Amino acid sequence: MSPTSSPPTPPTSHDDFAAGFRGAVLRSGDDGFDEARVVFNGRTADTPPR
Repeated sequence: MSPTSSPPTPPTSHDDFAAGFRGAVLRSGDDGFDEARVVFNGRTADTPPR
């Protein structure tokens, strides 16, 4: 970062954050969230993230 630039502004909502990605961004409670989390974390859906 150069001395004249400012840090990026964080997204203000989930929708703003999700707009920066291609594909689906799932949140807890969304259809498919538990299935996607199992594949990503490699654990059962009953194990909460730490």
